[in-house]
Amino acid sequence: MTESSMSIVRDDFCNNKDFIKCVHHAIQFCMNENPSKSAKSLSKYCHVIMKPDFESSHSTIEQIIDQIAVLFRLIHDCDVFLNMYSIWMASRLLSNSYNEQRELLMISKLKQSNVNSHTYKLQRMLSDMNFSTQLNEDYKQEVSSGGFLHATILTYVSWPLSYPNQSMVNLPRIVHDELEVFSDFYQTKHTGRKLIWIYSLSKFILKTNYHLPMSKSYELQVTTDQLSILLQLNEQDSVPYNNSIDADALTKSKILLREDENLLINYNFKSKKHKIGLGGSKKIAVQETFKSLSGLSEDRKYALQAAIIRIMKSKKSMEHDDLVRNVLQQVTSFRPQTSDVKRSINALIEQEYIKRDENVTSMYKYIS
Repeated sequence: MTESSMSIVRDDFCNNKDFIKCVHHAIQFCMNENPSKSAKSLSKYCHVIMKPDFESSHSTIEQIIDQIAVLFRLIHDCDVFLNMYSIWMASRLLSNSYNEQRELLMISKLKQSNVNSHTYKLQRMLSDMNFSTQLNEDYKQEVSSGGFLHATILTYVSWPLSYPNQSMVNLPRIVHDELEVFSDFYQTKHTGRKLIWIYSLSKFILKTNYHLPMSKSYELQVTTDQLSILLQLNEQDSVPYNNSIDADALTKSKILLREDENLLINYNFKSKKHKIGLGGSKKIAVQETFKSLSGLSEDRKYALQAAIIRIMKSKKSMEHDDLVRNVLQQVTSFRPQTSDVKRSINALIEQEYIKRDENVTSMYKYIS
């Protein structure tokens, strides 16, 4: 819609500035009837076009990203878009389904909209992927040339991840030992840093070998719990069925058989595919691990309070209406209501960052 409208302005109205302004105003009005929904939809569209296999017969990827940047500047709830975009971007990076040049181009366009704190995190996420690639190469050269581990090191504050309770994870000994070796290697490179392994996002490639005539070998992509089950069957004929999504995925795929309350290897398993994905609980775990927008209201509250403190620290004293107006001008990542600003002012009074003037109640003073 944006491109078709702008093409009319270009071709029929010689890029008249007033027409361009009218088109942008109309699009902005439509998009901000439900700004949160528009922001989420735009971020989802970005996820589609940022994938390496995306191609357009009408526009280059650069032109599409330019159009997205225009729409981004028209959305009131920029923070909703940026939060959702970071989640989709994390999904692309961790599934190794991304084009670095496209990601960098999008980040550079978003930077032009004065959202540096958000774009810094996006840039850091991309840097983490490059850092991890080099770190794994060093690990294989210096420590474990025959190791199976490829670790992706994520900067805690930059990625939209939460960390689920992992105390019940049954980690196979071979995996535990490899993680210990890698952690020791990492500490020699980066003293003082701590690694927290997110098992729910981990995946393993397991090769089958049934040692039967005419049997075919397969590569199974499995979760941590599925790996534990399958490795136990290397040592014993059966394992107890644990009524889990991961175990059900193994029986549903016919790789394992369930007899009563036990799981057994299906030696007659056959598939046309050589590589078989057994997501099990991984898809659910990914959804739970990526942060939702539930914390956005808290982020907005802190953004308002930070803006108030910056203004009051600079001005020392300010009348209520002037302070509200200045805050509304400074906060650009979303459109706060006047009532939101008032609540933040009252919160800062309670926290003794600012106080009311003793003689003029509509005047505030900064407490140094």
